[in-house]
Formats: sequence, structure tokens, C-alpha cells
Amino acid sequence: MDRRTSMSPRGRNGSGTSITAGASSPIMATPERNSERPSLVVSDKAESDSDAISLHSSASVSLLPLLWVHTTVGDLVNIEKLVSIDHKISVEIAFEKLSQNRLTCLPLTRHGRIFDFFDYADLTGYLLLVLGDITVKGEHSHTFEERIRKARQGIPASVGFAAQFGGGHDPFVHMPSHTSLTAAFERFASGVHRIAVTSSATGDVIGILSQRRMVRYVWNNLRRFPNLEQALESTLEEQKIGTYDDVISIAGDAPVIDALVKMHALAVSSIAVVDSNNNLLGNISVTDVSLLTRAWQAGLLRQSCKHFLTVILDHRGIEYGGNESVPVFYVYKNTKLSKVIATLVATRAHRLWICEHSTDPAQSGKLIGVISLTDVLNFVARHSGNQNLDPEAARRHRRSSSSSVRSNNTIRHILHDGSPLERPKLIFERSRNT
Repeated sequence: MDRRTSMSPRGRNGSGTSITAGASSPIMATPERNSERPSLVVSDKAESDSDAISLHSSASVSLLPLLWVHTTVGDLVNIEKLVSIDHKISVEIAFEKLSQNRLTCLPLTRHGRIFDFFDYADLTGYLLLVLGDITVKGEHSHTFEERIRKARQGIPASVGFAAQFGGGHDPFVHMPSHTSLTAAFERFASGVHRIAVTSSATGDVIGILSQRRMVRYVWNNLRRFPNLEQALESTLEEQKIGTYDDVISIAGDAPVIDALVKMHALAVSSIAVVDSNNNLLGNISVTDVSLLTRAWQAGLLRQSCKHFLTVILDHRGIEYGGNESVPVFYVYKNTKLSKVIATLVATRAHRLWICEHSTDPAQSGKLIGVISLTDVLNFVARHSGNQNLDPEAARRHRRSSSSSVRSNNTIRHILHDGSPLERPKLIFERSRNT
């Protein structure tokens, strides 16, 4: 049983669904939910892969207040598991720390205090800068270019420098630990991905609360959301949840570098890979850039996205003990919201693709939409009384921020053709002279 994808949401009666699939095709997950008191069984290995947080044990969760409005952000983080790094440390060491601790983001410190985050979107932007596929614009561009030139020579920049180039960096949002979850829901529902929780006494950051943790909290504690139970039995179509216009995708035969540039330019963390008929093949996310950071992996940048999907699956198979891994999860417009949330929690995904029903069991069907953690949390917040939330607010901020760099199609074309332009060293391949 695959430890990453075989997580079973179970109720008191023990019913649940084990999510498994062969590595050759995407699957539609249909987990069951017990409406009275659902919980989630997650392996220790999977649990460690979080946004710089560690969940309370199930015993402590049971001690939380009866209604969610009486729960604070401090109740959902664990002080002991916070991992951070000084902003002056090299991006190479920061990447190793991300990988070793199985994190999706790494808090950055200055003079011992956390002030920002470094994540895989930042790593992707830095990689694209080093490769020459995007360039910096603005009054300080000459200073940035000098640092990038050194990186091409095999001298990594600081992680604080690299953290500036994510595809639209999230604002640094922080809240005192005594803050009600109401405020956190409002920020998450507007598209913010993570919130730094600070000590009410000292102001120091004591933990990171992520969108994924919030959705897990909702699923595990539905009895604390009395206005939500009935709504979860309706479908995505009935609730009008998800994005169906201009779903971001890329052709399976397009080179991987194009997928990275597109994700960066549009400030998204994942992109759907489709065939010529718009059937869903899989997805590439910014975390997959971890497979592209060594000089010997440079050839993958010119390989097709469809081929890279097999590389991703092979890597997951090795990482999780040779078990089969699922390339992508998807749902339908007539899927119940309860099953959507159960799948997001069980697979630990940040989004699910929405497809049309396919008559071919070997295909996912045509890609028609996407539903994200932001959409789910916006739905929860609206059904809890806040009707004025805009899930696109933070997305617009990120896309506006990403305009500080631009793609360089000419350089990208030259790199693909293998012309005389010297290919820069990839980020973590030091030259012999350093």
C-alpha cells in the first residue's frame, strides 16, 4: 500500500476508502466520509512533510474547543517542530534543508527573527534566472544580474536573495497565537497560502499555519462546523466552486522549461499536462523542480513534459520504497464536495483537476477546471458567515509581483537549440575553482 496515497478517512464505523492506483494513469479518488465524526489516519512519514509545522496528536485535538470560532491559530501549530534558516545562508543549503525536512516552505530569519519564507516557487524563479529564461527589470536590475552571473559560475547566492524571485511572492502574514480562526479563514480564503503564528508575549514566530493544515482541521472537526454538514453533500456544480475559465495547462510535448516559465509568469504552483485533445495526463508542480537542480539533470529541461511525468513517478517510487504512485488526482463537476475535501486531505494535494467523464477507462477525460485549497477555504468561510471574500485577491497580488521579472523567449529558444551560447551551470553544481 502506497504510504503517500493510501490514506483512509475513517468515521466511527471504520468505513473508508483506500486510495491506490497504478503508475500508468491518473485516478479518480472517491473516499467515503462518516458525517458524525470523521478523522484521518496518516503515516508518520507523510505527516512530516508539512509547511514547517507539526500537527497536534489526535488526543490533543480532542481537547480543542467545541466550536471552531473558539479555536485559536495557536491551537493548530507545534512550537517544537519549527524549522528555519538565516537569510544569509546559501540557497544550496536552504534547498537541502527543505528536502531533508520534507518541507514545502522554509522560514527565513534576520537577526534571529523570522521575516519571510523561501519555497519551491522561489527556487523555480531562481533557477530560471540562472538559466537565462527570465530576466530582472527595474532600477536595481544591474545589481541582480551581477549576482546571477556569479551563480552561473557556480557560486550560489544567499537564500534571502533567491527568495525574491518566486512567481509572485506571498505577502508575509503573521498573527498572534490568540487570534481566532475566523481571521485566519479570511486570509486563507483570499488566497494567502501560509500564516506565521507569533507568541502573544514576545512577538516571535512560534509556528506556521498553512492552507493545507486548515483544510485538514475542517475535515477532522466537522462537528464544530454546524452550518457546513449539509452543504458538503452538494456537488461542485451545485455550489459553483472551482475555476472553469482559462484553466492553466501545457501540452505534453512541450519542453519542461516552458512549463516552469509559464508557472512562474502566471504565479501558480502547479500546471496541468494535457494531450492534443486536452485530456489530462498529469501535472507538474514547483516542488518537482527539485529534480532539475543538478548539472546532470539539465537535459530534462529540454525533454517533453510527458516524459518528465514518468521521471516524477520514478522518483516517487524510489522515495516511497518502490510502491506505485499516482500521477494526478481529479474529480468531476458532479463530485460531492465532501469527497473533494476528503481527497485533498488524503492525498495532501493543493488542488484537484476537474475533468469531463471519459468513456475510456485509461484516460482521465478532458480537462475543464480546477479546484484548490483556496476555493475550499473560501467556501467554508462563506458558509460560516463571511460573504465578502475574494479568492482571487492574493492571486492577483502574486501575478502583479511576478511582473518584476520577464521571460526571455530568445534565450530560451537558443538554449533549446543548443547553440553556441554557453549554458550556465545549474544552481547547485559548484565549479572546480570555488
